[in-house]
Amino acid sequence: MKSPRSVLSRRSFSELLFGGTGLAALATGLSPLFLRSPLAWAAETPPSCDAQSAQYLILSNSSQGDPINANCPGTYEDSRIVHPAGEDFASTELNLGGVTTRAARLWSTLPSTALGRACFIHHATRTVVHPDMPKVLSLLGATNDDEMLPTLLAAELAPCLGTLQALPLALGSVTLAAGGNVLPTLTPTALRALLLKSSSPLVNLRAVRDRHLDAVSAVLRKDGTPSQRRYLDARAASRDQARKLADDAESIFSAVTDNGPLSQITAAVGLVRLKVAPVLSVTLPFGGDNHADDGLVNESTQHADGIAALAHLVNLLDQNGLSDKVTFASLNVFGRTLLRKGTSGRDHWPRHAVSLLMGSRIRAGVVGGVVPYQDDYTSVGIDSGSGRAMDGGGDVPYEETLGAVGKTIGAAVGVAQPRLDEAITAGKALRAALAG
Repeated sequence: MKSPRSVLSRRSFSELLFGGTGLAALATGLSPLFLRSPLAWAAETPPSCDAQSAQYLILSNSSQGDPINANCPGTYEDSRIVHPAGEDFASTELNLGGVTTRAARLWSTLPSTALGRACFIHHATRTVVHPDMPKVLSLLGATNDDEMLPTLLAAELAPCLGTLQALPLALGSVTLAAGGNVLPTLTPTALRALLLKSSSPLVNLRAVRDRHLDAVSAVLRKDGTPSQRRYLDARAASRDQARKLADDAESIFSAVTDNGPLSQITAAVGLVRLKVAPVLSVTLPFGGDNHADDGLVNESTQHADGIAALAHLVNLLDQNGLSDKVTFASLNVFGRTLLRKGTSGRDHWPRHAVSLLMGSRIRAGVVGGVVPYQDDYTSVGIDSGSGRAMDGGGDVPYEETLGAVGKTIGAAVGVAQPRLDEAITAGKALRAALAG
């Protein structure tokens, strides 16, 4: 039985973005917390991250159990593993950060800048049930109070990034929750309709900026502390920056045409540009629920679509000066069999999944791997330092690889290690996947 979906109305989103201090924060570049009470604001660095290391997260989720695990780096070393026919899935040499591996040719079509920041982590979600996506996002009970990873990370990142809300925002097909409550979902087309209408408050962003900066400056000149005044001087946006923000938003959301993967990516980048939420959830296709995918036709088509969406993300981030401020990650409910059923389709498989991480804080490569198991293949334990697959060993056992993926994503977006260890009880951050 599927969880109910709460759809965020245009009115609700308008109130978030344009009501209260939302629009003022956009216009001035200042934290909503600071704008609400500038005299109460303190300059201490949040304990879990800081503005220099914090990253936005665009997280791709699928409850379909897409076979992204079947044709990526780490699955071409054993010739018995089944891949779709055709040139796009031919074994092709791939350079990931100076390390040579092999994968479907399609992966080589990603921009070299993306491949230089891409890491494929082989792990296991240990479930074969579609409705277990919430459990997987809660890392199989390894998070405090079973909180979903996107919600946990959003709460940590919001103070550092100064976003309008401290909750994740879903744009794709997977429903998110916080504290047991279903969170709203917003479609890209609804966003476009709101932000591009002629009466959009973005049109008057410079006037909003001037009004609020004048008011805050007057308060701080009279009663503010030196640190509060320094924060204002350092973070306040200029009138040109306010105008550019409005122009950028119009340009980005004008490209939204539907609610498909390309538009989801476009909307996610637009929301990052507007500093709406620290974590944006999308759904990129990589084959879907392909039990009866004869000839792996859907898998072939959707891999091309999914990788095209990733290339679109890389290009959009570069165009908007966000390449070093956004991390991408994928985390699906389960993977698919690599051998069983052959080209007649793939079954649900609890023992092997792959998460792709891309970003400025990611070390390119392959972490973990597969070994034969019964009539198929399984992921194994991992040595967190080297990233090597360890059959029967490693400091991250097979059962804790999902928790390790969660911690690694958290470390990549800048959450401090002590906080991650407190919030996620299984696994450890995979240093082999992290730059620096």
